[in-house]
This record gives sequence, structure tokens and C-alpha cells, in this order.
Amino acid sequence: QFPFFNRQWDYFISLSMILSMYSIGYFVYKEPEIFNGELFAHLFLKQKQSSALSEETKTELYLKLLSHIKLKERYKDNELRLVSLADEIGIPRHLLSNLINEKSQLNFNQFINNFRLDAAEKLLAENTNERIKNIYFDVGFNNKSTFYKAFKQRHNCTPIEYRSKKV
Repeated sequence: QFPFFNRQWDYFISLSMILSMYSIGYFVYKEPEIFNGELFAHLFLKQKQSSALSEETKTELYLKLLSHIKLKERYKDNELRLVSLADEIGIPRHLLSNLINEKSQLNFNQFINNFRLDAAEKLLAENTNERIKNIYFDVGFNNKSTFYKAFKQRHNCTPIEYRSKKV
């Protein structure tokens, strides 16, 4: 037997553990930022920095983006990703994402789908005999449900109904 194991130490250790648990519980209740990471977050995590670009530069980059997408018809590529578009334009991915979000008030997919929908509207009005499936594949949509959902959200009607209104 060990001489430091005795009844008095058992009581002391039990009392210490109980007091520790109550203390932790009290601090969790009264000071939750200590335990959820907010207290020391500023020491270990970088704060988000606002873009150092001027409004003029942002506008110039946004116009370059629009021109690139329209002239090269990049929206027709159903495999188009933010990373590849950023590489083509020559700016970092996060900057392109922020630029699209700020200037268009849309996320990347919504932004690209707007170009696709514009092209689909034009094709629906011009090519009355073209199958809807061919049209949505031609403009860059991968599947019918995504196309119909986006189209209906914009026009409150299906592409077939839209086409019949335009004829």
C-alpha cells in the first residue's frame, strides 16, 4: 500500500473535483466566450481583410470579366468553375468570387446561369423547332431540372410556355 492513499486524501480529492466541476459549470454559464473560442480567436485567427482594391479597379475588373464571358461564351462550358475562370482572367479565385458577389449581388453559379438563361431565351425565341433539351445543353446547363428551376424562377413559366408566348 502507498502511504499517501488514505481517507483524508480521498475526501480532499473528491472535494477538489466537485469544486472544479462546479467552477467550470459556473464559467460556462457566465462567461461562454471563454469556452467557445471567441476570447482568444483574435490572437490565433487572422481577421478578414477588406479588399484593398479601389472601386474603379473593381469596376474595371468586373467589366473585363463580363467581356471575357460574353466574347468567349464561357458560360456555355458546363464544366466551368470559378478557379478556371479566375485563371483565364488572371486574378485570384477569392478576389473573383468577391467581385462577382459584390458587383452582381449573386453567387458564381447564379451569375453564370444568368448568361445561360439569356442565351436560352434567345434560342427559344429564334429556333421554334429546336428541342428544349438541345437548347439547355447548348447554353451550358447540365440537366433539365436545373434549367427548368432557373428558368421558372426568372419567368414564372416553363421554357415551353415561354416559347409559345414569343411565337
